[in-house]
Amino acid sequence: MKFFKSILAFSMLIVLTNACLNKDHFKLDNINDASWNPNLAIPLLKANVGVYNLFGATDSNAVSIDGKNVSLIYQGKTVRLKMGEVLVFDDVTIPSSPIVYTTTSVAAPPIQLDSTFNKIDEVELSAGQMTIATSGQSSSDEITFTFLDILDAQSRPLVLNVIAGNTATKGLANHKITPDNGTIRFTVSATGNGNCNAAFYLTGLDFISATGDFNTGTLRLPRDSFELYVFKNIAAKGSITVSNPILSIKAKNSIGFDLKPLFDKVESTNPASGDINKLVVDPRKFGTIKSGTSAGGVVESEIRLDRDNSNIRDFIGITPKYLSHEIGLIGGSTPPNTIFKNSSCELEMNIELPLEGRVSAFEVLDTIDMQITNDLTLIKEFFIKTYTNNGFPLDTKITILLMDENRQLMRKADGTTMTLLNEVFTAAANVDGNSIVTESMIVSSEHKLLDVEVLASLPLAKYGQMRASMNTTNFGNDVVKIQSDYNLEVRVGVKITGNVNLTKKK
Repeated sequence: MKFFKSILAFSMLIVLTNACLNKDHFKLDNINDASWNPNLAIPLLKANVGVYNLFGATDSNAVSIDGKNVSLIYQGKTVRLKMGEVLVFDDVTIPSSPIVYTTTSVAAPPIQLDSTFNKIDEVELSAGQMTIATSGQSSSDEITFTFLDILDAQSRPLVLNVIAGNTATKGLANHKITPDNGTIRFTVSATGNGNCNAAFYLTGLDFISATGDFNTGTLRLPRDSFELYVFKNIAAKGSITVSNPILSIKAKNSIGFDLKPLFDKVESTNPASGDINKLVVDPRKFGTIKSGTSAGGVVESEIRLDRDNSNIRDFIGITPKYLSHEIGLIGGSTPPNTIFKNSSCELEMNIELPLEGRVSAFEVLDTIDMQITNDLTLIKEFFIKTYTNNGFPLDTKITILLMDENRQLMRKADGTTMTLLNEVFTAAANVDGNSIVTESMIVSSEHKLLDVEVLASLPLAKYGQMRASMNTTNFGNDVVKIQSDYNLEVRVGVKITGNVNLTKKK
């Protein structure tokens, strides 16, 4: 009798050596000495699908867990509006033209200060220069040009003296310009009477700070876009509805006035259909980005768009979509306001998807290692034994397809996939009135493998592709919450009835 057990033990060792999972579950003492057709239970594969399996393979930047509540966070690139790039002073050239000068100071036609904002009261300069080139003079008098609206650190007007027929230049660092209705006034006088031609060049202006009315137009942040692909590891079918997705715009503003965001150029595009959805119906009705401090310090604020004030729910789906935005900013404070060159408004756009909603007919895919004995000649019957412990509030159907060493689906002679297990149903876990799971659903079952072609190909199968087709209850209509400790456990084994011819040793 000991010889029988030795033979069976050796057979089990061969089988278990070729299996990929834990062999400690099986005890040889359980084999009946008189068993001529032993039933061998062999583990084939085991999978645990948790929150990170479902959502960690998305393109979201983070799976955020707050207690047990789970959210997906999609982070766009930070975009920044820099006032040093917005407020620009173009070089000004006044072509050479005749002037008449006398010993008495006479007002000349003013110079237009050319900037992106026309209502500037004062500009403190860090760089720039004024150049005057004279020619065609009738005498060699010294001409004095006094610029009434360009002042030095002691608030004295800028004065340039030039000998008729020559050129003079003066730097404007540590000066300020106080435009008079957008112009720079100046006067002309000389040591004698005469005339000449004069050209003016106001160049290289750069600023430290500027004061004025900046509510004169819409500023545009740089255009940006990113892809929303909620489930990269889900087959391209089914649907998902997130109850309350949130678009969070976090602002860091050091610009010296409030800004009102304009969402007229925020939209999602479905590349498959070409459909475009606008984020909001009224792009001007949203909150305010708070002003930076008067000294240019940063003040943080946040604007949130959700299902109540936007079309953000239309942006979310299983198929990939691209969210593009070119947010406008409109000045919202009472002028005058002061800005600094290093002032900026930085916006970080995040989409937050709390995992609460409905799902219908989508498949979660997972690839699992598997192996089985290479010698199937003694097998008479082959049963698939399954154990599922469903901790998700989702009705689930489990299908397992065979894959080769290259992780390619194996196919039968007629081209269909080789299916080891086909749509084994596990009901959703029980939930309470708040859609929170109270008890997982456990199902054990046994399925006879009748497909001879699949059975014969098992030794070639190195992996199994598990497809978990999921729905919220009530045909995908019930709203449920996904929490961090939910888990779907699937165990698959084979029960083999062998046809072993044993001879008792005498």
